Amino acid sequence: MAAFWLMQVGPLNNIGSAGAELFDYLKVIVILALLLAIVVIAARVWLPRMAGAGKGAAGPIQVIARLALEPRKSLYIIQAAGDYFLVGTSDSGMHYLTRLDSDRAGAAFVENGPALENEFAAWMKAFRRPKQS
Repeated sequence: MAAFWLMQVGPLNNIGSAGAELFDYLKVIVILALLLAIVVIAARVWLPRMAGAGKGAAGPIQVIARLALEPRKSLYIIQAAGDYFLVGTSDSGMHYLTRLDSDRAGAAFVENGPALENEFAAWMKAFRRPKQS
């Protein structure tokens, strides 16, 4: 409302054509800067809240580790109801690969700690099948 009032009544409206045009230009710049600030605040504060960012972190399903294979293909280790699952994702959707041994998975996760989330390959070494002779 105040921006509209500034556009209608300004102290420099009576000083001539060049000064009035400059003042009008400055008013437009100030109004655009205010609108940009409102958009940035909305994007950083309100949009994540509306999208529900971070709501699923404390639920019964957790992503333990992720490995990006290609730009749109990834492997995930997911914990649900105390069990661990290996799941693959691609353009065509999510694919169940296998259930991991809960005892070995839990022990590997406790042993290596939260750093496993960044070192998927090291975590998966605990699940390698022994070579059969």
